[in-house]
Amino acid sequence: MTLSAAELNWRTGQPIRVPWGDAELDLGLPADWAAFDARPAPMDGLAQPLGELLDAQLANPLGLPPLRQIARSLSRADGQPARVAIVVDDNTRHTPAADVLPVVLDHLGAGRQIADSQIELHFAGGTHQPMSREQMAEKVGPALAARFACFNNPYRDPSQYRYLGVTRNHTSIHLSARVADADLRILIGSVSAHLQAGFAGGLKMLFPGLSSLATIKKLHLAGTSRFRQLVGLPAGSNPMRQEIDRLGEFLDGVTFAVQLMLDERHQPIAVSAGEPIAAQRALAAQGSRRFGVALPGLADLLVANSFPLEYDLWQGFKCIANTLFAARDGGVIVAMLKADHGSNGMKIPKWTVSRKLLRTVLRFTGREGLLSLLGRLLPQVNDEAKFFARFCLGTISRNDVLLYAPTLVAEGVRFPGLELYDNLPAVWARARELLGGAPNVTVFGRGGVCYPLQGGEMQNAKCKMQNGK
Repeated sequence: MTLSAAELNWRTGQPIRVPWGDAELDLGLPADWAAFDARPAPMDGLAQPLGELLDAQLANPLGLPPLRQIARSLSRADGQPARVAIVVDDNTRHTPAADVLPVVLDHLGAGRQIADSQIELHFAGGTHQPMSREQMAEKVGPALAARFACFNNPYRDPSQYRYLGVTRNHTSIHLSARVADADLRILIGSVSAHLQAGFAGGLKMLFPGLSSLATIKKLHLAGTSRFRQLVGLPAGSNPMRQEIDRLGEFLDGVTFAVQLMLDERHQPIAVSAGEPIAAQRALAAQGSRRFGVALPGLADLLVANSFPLEYDLWQGFKCIANTLFAARDGGVIVAMLKADHGSNGMKIPKWTVSRKLLRTVLRFTGREGLLSLLGRLLPQVNDEAKFFARFCLGTISRNDVLLYAPTLVAEGVRFPGLELYDNLPAVWARARELLGGAPNVTVFGRGGVCYPLQGGEMQNAKCKMQNGK
């Protein structure tokens, strides 16, 4: 049965507006372009207040005893006070840690049976810019940031890590020693679509969030060895998620996860707690229903808006990673990056090289060969920028990529093979020139959290639409 135009959200000659900060931006697409507005299904909020749901989950977690019981049973063979490491995501993520932490601390008995000096807060930033004291206070609340010792991931200092072992895939595991040596680790984060791991959350807070640079590199390679859609892929089919979960087997002590799923405005819509893999997968199972979008086919022109990942260049660029495979091979991708903090210190090469020339070079060197060459020619390029470059090169070899990013243009950011603009009519004119006429367009206005369903998932979603479900 053919789906109706209404069911497919087609717009021709009608305005399409996308979220842009607290406002909306009219794309101003040419009137002769047929566009599919790829929106997720409406999302219901929490059925009861967040605090009440957290209380219930902490008292009846998945696969572990209640958190209060775990806290009461903490002890050390050497008679020293037990140590608790609470891990939260950094300021590039939107988990409402300041709302979650008081409930968790109450169940821990913080300040009662467990002294404040036994508890540390760790920010799982991987190789992100370290957070300042002010940013930490903003993330967890000034009172808690002052009450507990707070730490960034010390990825620049190899001496700060504990070696845990090596997996059968030859991943050497080095975890922040203060976290590895804790008797109890509590992971507080969000489960959202992720370009490599399928969905974020769970043990990803540790691996790579608080891992050494070498471990981080190895894990990222597990998600970039093949250029294909990994976002939304179930754990059983996702190589990076499988490796992350294997690393958890090397941990001593107890690891307890508190997981949230957030909507496009960063409001909690689901909560899970308990054993990290079980808690993460409980929410990841909901991910495709909430964030996967069934499409009518591949687009000539994909418009991916970074909302709600508007923090910086790297966070915003994930809208391409999420939605890339909604565009046909050889089509054009327009990424709209608000990037409030610009490139945020990412040292990327600033060459102006055409995509045609770059593709020619890639045919001779391959992606990894070119990255190796860049590393020798530009040693100042940091590892986060190298990962960004790896994904960019894979994308550019498949599609033309135009960036609408006024903050990046103002900063003077450039990257070989990417075209940056601060004027939307110029973007559409360039897209028309590249495609040679009026394209069919798919618009992901919430590209920071949504992704295209693939294969059987897409067919199932279309059947539900046809049946009015």
